[in-house]
Order: sequence, then structure tokens, then C-alpha cells
Amino acid sequence: MKTATNNIILKNNITPFFVAILAVALIFFTLLATEKITVSPFTLVAIAILSSITIIILAFLNPTQLLLLFIAYLPFSYVFPGGFGIQTWAINATNVFILAMLMGAFSQKAKYNIKLFPRSSLSLWLFIFIILIAASFIKGTLYFGAFYFERFISSFKEWLTPILTFFIVLPLIKNKNDIKDIAIVTMCVITIVGLITIRESINLGFSSDIDKMRAGSIFEQPNIAGSFFVYYSFLFMGFILFNLKRLRYWLLSAPLLLAVRALTDTYSRGAMLAFIAGSLFVAFIKNKLIFVLLIFAFLAALFIPGIMPETVKQRFQETFIEPTELYQPALETTLETSASSRIKIWKGAWEMIKAYPLFGVGYGVFPHMISSYAEVGRMDAHNAYIIIAAEMGLITLAVFLVILLIIFRNTLWVYKRVNDKTVKAVALGFLGGFIGFLVCNLFGSRFETQSLSGIFWILTAAMVKARYLKIKGQLD
Repeated sequence: MKTATNNIILKNNITPFFVAILAVALIFFTLLATEKITVSPFTLVAIAILSSITIIILAFLNPTQLLLLFIAYLPFSYVFPGGFGIQTWAINATNVFILAMLMGAFSQKAKYNIKLFPRSSLSLWLFIFIILIAASFIKGTLYFGAFYFERFISSFKEWLTPILTFFIVLPLIKNKNDIKDIAIVTMCVITIVGLITIRESINLGFSSDIDKMRAGSIFEQPNIAGSFFVYYSFLFMGFILFNLKRLRYWLLSAPLLLAVRALTDTYSRGAMLAFIAGSLFVAFIKNKLIFVLLIFAFLAALFIPGIMPETVKQRFQETFIEPTELYQPALETTLETSASSRIKIWKGAWEMIKAYPLFGVGYGVFPHMISSYAEVGRMDAHNAYIIIAAEMGLITLAVFLVILLIIFRNTLWVYKRVNDKTVKAVALGFLGGFIGFLVCNLFGSRFETQSLSGIFWILTAAMVKARYLKIKGQLD
């Protein structure tokens, strides 16, 4: 039994056969995203059958390969949900992947006696968080009735699915090779999405209205696209910084710069600030000299705007408008429309939180009630922490912050205690993305869609498993 377990743990996931499957999948997703092909109903059925057979085979032969294929699919899940012509939220590619991975995990447990869910404080807090989210949804259903349930069940499931993914993929990550493979596939996907984003930006061309120049990429929303590059592009940086003396790792600078270029093409101010914050943090914990150089570079850009990339300069210059009053005006009157509306919303949200402090107004209700607390229309809170507090209550927000703290401490522990360079590089990259995650969510709800945040929770699971393996003596 022990020999069989070791064999499956040491199995290499990146085989020529799997590379071929992954390449075909990524090419197909890319062609769909760039509208180079259209798919007929007959073709959809054929794809559904072929995909199902492939997924089932991988689920029982090597479910970790299925996980890697799932990572390649996740960012494309918005433009290609994989309903295969069946108009119901329950039947889609994401659910098929999750069900197959779950079957594969239990299959491996039965064959090799692998522990499915290693003990982790994060698991307990996530379980509490899920219960509180569900309670918020139930509260809304009881108050507003069947219409509310039908209106929000789909978005509620999408909100919850990435978090549940953490539990499903945790047993599929068995060793450092799996962690490396997750990072490799993620970086491949980032590169492809970056190329798609830049292509869209070129096609949009120049306009006097910046909003018409903003690339939404496969997410069809510029701020979400910008957040995607912030969350995962630091993986390139992690591998580069841990292999400065190895020339081949410097080749990763090309896709890193491509991702940065794609980020600027989204014109997302929050994402740009988040990328700066993540870069400074990565440099600070890895190389103080690079940190100091970055500080000087950012200060130079601040005081000499001419050296700043034009897209970045344009986006931040339009944030403020010149006040015409002689007295000091309110902050929201000195900001352009998008920024000023957020100040109004946040003030109204605070009043809403004071009215419903413990358990909030209910999942998804904020946009429908904010007009009672602020002079705005039906709008989102543009801040993930505020939306959680307003809709689910301060208790849920506190639990969420505890979860973020555990993720940070766990990943930092892996970075400091693990000796393996590959795992340390992934941990460093994830830490940069994590800091970016914190900043991005100050400017919007940037973790509630599976196409954006699914990989975040998979990387979280990888770091939890890395700590478990280190403690068990299975990782240097």
C-alpha cells in the first residue's frame, strides 16, 4: 500500500498526452473568446460528449491532471459557461469539472488511502463563512420571496463556488510537482489572456473618451480583467526573483511585461494601484535593494509624470477635476463622475451598516436599497469589504478578515520555512497577488466570480497543502 501511494504521489502530471489535451483546450477557448469560430448546436453536442469522456478518464486515471485542465478553463468560464445549449444554471462545464474532481478524489482515497482533507484552521473558518453567506441568502429569500430566490440563486452559486473549490482541490494536490504544475498552467493562461486583452485594446483604437478604450478581455469588464492580471502575474516575478542567476528564467520577463501591458489596457485605477502595492511587497520581503529602487522609481513617476506610461497617466489625471469654488469643496465634488459616485455610495453604505449591523440587509440586496441611504441610483458598493458588511453584516466581515489573515500567515510561513525553490517562488508570487487582492477589493467586489477568483482559491489550497507536506516531512 505504501509503495502504491508513493507511486501516485510522485506521478508526473505534465505528460505529452496531457500537454496535447491542454493545448487543444486553450486554443479552443481562445478562438471562442476572440470570436474566430462559431459553434453550431450539433458541434456543441459533439464537444459535450468528447469533453465528458476526457474528463471522466482523467478523473479516474489522474484527477490532478483534471485540476490543471480546470485551471485552464476557469478564466474562460464567463465567455464559455459550457451549458451546451441546455438553458439551466445547474448544467455547465464548471459543475461537470467539480463533480468529476470530487469523484476522482474519492477514487484515489479508496485506492491509496490518501487523506482527503488535511487538518487546517482555514477550513473551519471557511466553513463558518459559508454558513453565514448561506444564512444571508436565506434571509433575503424569506423576506422577498420566490422572486428573490429565482433572481439571485445563480449569482449566489457563482459567489460560493470558488470557495467550495478550495475543499475539492485540496486532496488533489499531493506534492511539490503538483504545486509547480498549477503555477505553470496558470502562467500559460495569463499569457494567453494577456494577448487577447492587448488584441482587443488595439482593435478598440484611440478615443477621446477613455471608457471607450478600456479592454474588458474575456471577462467583458475592464476592472475584473485588471484584477485578474494583478492576482496572478506575480507568479512570473516569483520565479524570476528566485532564479536571478539562471538566464532561462529571465525569459519569463516577456510574459510578465505582456501582462503588465494588458493590465494598463484595462485602464483600471484600482488594479494599477494594487499592482504597485503587490510589487512593493514582493520586493520588500525578497530583496530590499529592489524595494528601494522601486520606491525611487514610483516617486520619480509621481513627480515627473512624463516618464509614466501614457495610459496610466491619462487614467489618473482624469480622477480629479479642478474646483471652481473659493472655499474647500467636498471631496466628491473634486472627483470625476466614477470616483465621486463611489464616495457617495460609501457614505450611504455606512448608514445602511449602522441600520443593519449584525447580519446585514441580505445577499444581493445592497444595489436595491442604497438609494434609500444615498442620492444615487441602483449601484454596487464598489468595495468588497463594504458590500459584505452591508449585505451580510459585520460578523461575516470579521470572519472574512480572519480568513484573509490566515491565508496570508500560512503563505508567509511556507515562504519562510520551506526550502524548495519552486514552492518558495510560488509562495512569493501568491503573496504579491494576495496584497493586490486586498487593494483591488477596496475599489470593487473582485472575488465573487469564479472566472476571476477560482484560481485564487486553488493557489490558497496549494499553500495549505505545502505547509501540511512540510510539517509531515514530505517537503524540504
